[in-house]
Amino acid sequence: MEKPLKFMVVDDEADICEYVKEVIEKKGGIGFSTTDGREALEIWERERPDVNVIDIHMPYSSLDGLELLAKIREKDSDSVCVILTCMDDEETIRRAKTLGANHYITKPIGLRELEEVLDNILNIVKHNKAEGE
Repeated sequence: MEKPLKFMVVDDEADICEYVKEVIEKKGGIGFSTTDGREALEIWERERPDVNVIDIHMPYSSLDGLELLAKIREKDSDSVCVILTCMDDEETIRRAKTLGANHYITKPIGLRELEEVLDNILNIVKHNKAEGE
């Protein structure tokens, strides 16, 4: 029996965290969510999720999404990191890709479109895990 994939969602909007977590769990994954970058790093260190969905702008945290991405990439180059943010300027996108983001999705995004993106990522990660075993 294959192990369920672990997803972590980090966004200052709790509604987005809960929605993404709910979608992942409906598809058989295990979801973790938080609105705080520091707490996300603790969750990541404890759970080592397969996929990390990260917002950049987290005004209530001392660690923003790009800093979190950099800290994850210092220790893990294999997990999938998806930036989900309203920041759409070329410099931010370039910086996120340079730090190791696998995907960059801009808000607003429709719920159906977000679910399709998550499905695609889930399928890619499952395929890659199956090939690696």
